[in-house]
Amino acid sequence: MCDQTSKKRQKNKAFKHESLSRITIQSRSFLPVSDTLRVLLAKLTVMPRQGRVRLFVFDDDPNPVEPFAPIQQLNLLDWLGLYPDHVYDTAENYPFMQSRRYAVYRDKFFELYSDEYARFCFCSVSLDHAACDSTGHGHADCDDITPEQMQEHVKEGGKFVTRFNVARAKRRMGQATEAINGLTDFVLINADRVAAPYFAHVVDAIDFGVTVDVRPADAKLDSPYEEVLFAALKANRPEEIFVPEIIFSNARDPFEELSVDTLMEWGYLPQAIIHYLVHLLWPDVDLYPAATLKDFAAQVENHPITAQPIIFEEAQLQQIQQLYITSTY
Repeated sequence: MCDQTSKKRQKNKAFKHESLSRITIQSRSFLPVSDTLRVLLAKLTVMPRQGRVRLFVFDDDPNPVEPFAPIQQLNLLDWLGLYPDHVYDTAENYPFMQSRRYAVYRDKFFELYSDEYARFCFCSVSLDHAACDSTGHGHADCDDITPEQMQEHVKEGGKFVTRFNVARAKRRMGQATEAINGLTDFVLINADRVAAPYFAHVVDAIDFGVTVDVRPADAKLDSPYEEVLFAALKANRPEEIFVPEIIFSNARDPFEELSVDTLMEWGYLPQAIIHYLVHLLWPDVDLYPAATLKDFAAQVENHPITAQPIIFEEAQLQQIQQLYITSTY
């Protein structure tokens, strides 16, 4: 496994990305089916474009309870034939993780700060957007703090957050982006040095050179913040593909999201799992058994994914499992 992983990493280093998809998965000890759907969709999306997939692990804890969870997730993706093409941080043999990229987010904040799109906030250390705002009277209370007071505050161990300054952005952008209307000053990095999800998402998209972003449907809620940030950072927003919510029907354990490692323990073949997940994304396409992802990519090319909530039924997976057991395809 180590030799195989090393070869993959060397190959990644030499590849020039023409189309890049980024998948964000949670840092857990298991690989949820919902995350796997996004990895699969990213793979099938970039294949016709000669693109590659970059894996990004979302977490907000630099000392997670399961520090090797990303490695376990990679092993499960490898078992499914979904191993991402670009996984590792350039400096370390470990997946890209949000909690390990504070320096990158800090530098982007200072870029916004130097352009007067962002500011420091000392009156609130929470993610409460309304706690300190500049939109009501043109400037925030924290704008009155002098550099000397700021240094003294930090020296005494005081905390602060960094915020996007909506009032200044409106003056500079005008109506260049409609998303700014209705926004109040929002947090970029909180007092614990954790980047807000929308800020981390935008910074990583720019830093990684993402051109296709495969995301969960609920990420649309962050769209106004992200649109304003992309505009302020003078960056193009990637093409976005949103995967609908997945509902588990007749699950054996209704209180826990189904995971790939559970399906593996139940004896399902990786080919059957992939076939069923492709079917869930493209229910209107009459799929036939396939030996490779390229075969599936050819079958679904030019077909849009479903916009309806996805219903996972184990009985359907069992039928496909039997198909692969009895078929030589």
